[in-house]
Amino acid sequence: MLTELRETVAEAEEAALRDTIARRVRLLTPADGPRYTHAVFAAYDSKLGVGHADYRLHDVELHEDEDEGQARGRGRPATVDLDDDVLSAALGTLAGLLRPDEGADLADDLTD
Repeated sequence: MLTELRETVAEAEEAALRDTIARRVRLLTPADGPRYTHAVFAAYDSKLGVGHADYRLHDVELHEDEDEGQARGRGRPATVDLDDDVLSAALGTLAGLLRPDEGADLADDLTD
């Protein structure tokens, strides 16, 4: 019973962090630009000896809806740098929770 409760809490914490990340990315991207549906954060070795990777705020891939992307003549994701303290904190907490391996990217849904 206690294990199930811990798993439920971890799932709720992950969902809340992903929601925070999605809201923050939407705030950091231009409102009049493309409507992005997914953000992909690359994992990298944290160099702090914590036993897992962290997620990179630089070179974040933003993917837009395929139909909108084709209509705009764009087929590739946009690559941006999102230097933001709130986003960095949320990604760091999520990395601590998920403990990704080096190279295990994080894809987050940006749709409402």
